[in-house]
Amino acid sequence: MKQLWEAHLLLAILFIIYWLFRNKINYRNRRIYLLMLPILSIAIPWLQQHIIRSEIILNLPEVVTGSNYSTQKPPGMILLVPWYYSYYTGTVIMLLFLILKLFKISLSFRNSQTLAAYPGFKITSGVSEQSYSFFNHIHIREGLPEKQKTVVLEHEILHGRLLHSADLILMDIYHAVFWINPLMFLIKRELKLVHEFEVDEKMYQRYQDEYLLQLVAHQLNTDTNQIYLSSLFGNRKIISKRISNMKNKTNFPQWIPILLLVFTVGLSLISWTGKNLVPTKADTNMSPPDSILPNTEPPEFIGGMDAMAKYIKDNIQYPAEAKSQKIEGTVLVSFVVDESGKVTDVKMIKGINSLLDEEAMRVIKNMPDWKPGTSNGKAIKVRMSLPVKFKLD
Repeated sequence: MKQLWEAHLLLAILFIIYWLFRNKINYRNRRIYLLMLPILSIAIPWLQQHIIRSEIILNLPEVVTGSNYSTQKPPGMILLVPWYYSYYTGTVIMLLFLILKLFKISLSFRNSQTLAAYPGFKITSGVSEQSYSFFNHIHIREGLPEKQKTVVLEHEILHGRLLHSADLILMDIYHAVFWINPLMFLIKRELKLVHEFEVDEKMYQRYQDEYLLQLVAHQLNTDTNQIYLSSLFGNRKIISKRISNMKNKTNFPQWIPILLLVFTVGLSLISWTGKNLVPTKADTNMSPPDSILPNTEPPEFIGGMDAMAKYIKDNIQYPAEAKSQKIEGTVLVSFVVDESGKVTDVKMIKGINSLLDEEAMRVIKNMPDWKPGTSNGKAIKVRMSLPVKFKLD
């Protein structure tokens, strides 16, 4: 689930970058960018774990020298399973709604009267408030004059040829994955707007100001030139924006937003590679969870956590000088259990005294081999964080 939350955060960051430069990017690139946002948001955390193999860090329970050792399950562990399943239950429900929506669209075309077979398209007509298209199926609202019907038909044919319906289905699938993220509503709305801008641009190239007149006529609710292309026509601000976009062309270098996107993706891959090694106060009194991530198993000391605690207490030799000076405290050491189970890369994270620090590191360096951690059945490196408490009797 941690990867999923990282994906939500990255989606927000990438969308902010898009929003800052959206008026400088041409419609084709805006469309591609919006469709790539959820893919990149999911792919980057996945690449970190499976390709880049970012370090997984596991906080071990504290070992107190000279004391009895016991393990406890971390509080709240049982809550992980219900939350995990409830999230994906929401995804399944969203996908079912998408299937229902597609069924209703298919049914609406079946119940409409066929007008003609335009090359590569099927044209239908019926009683509805809007004209719309779905791939190569186009529905024209009844009662439009022939001239308006021709413009509407060309408009919807462009939607079909540009495969805008495929974009919307793909975005609904993304929404099912990111259903908890309210940004998805804004991203979907923005994609629909870009679709209209893309078609408007091509229609304006052909009809020039006559096409603009159609849009203005609809805004003023006149009967003579009213045109039904999209439900977005009901919003006057959007119509004004569409007209403005058709009149204004951008000369902004398209490589700048792309470079910024690449930089952000690269920075995300680097910055999320490592995790904080220092456990919280609560972490130091817990035994490690049964799994770190879905399909991931943590390394295991042969014999279990009690055996590890016994090994440390049996092998720790309290330095005589530290005893005489009555030095006590907790030393925090990190180490890596590699793919073969060997303990490597032992580091001091938080020390209290050089004598105690060196003794803790000596014992950990000499640990016997562990059972290595696995991810999707493959052995992986896992960094462990172990607090060792030196306490005088």
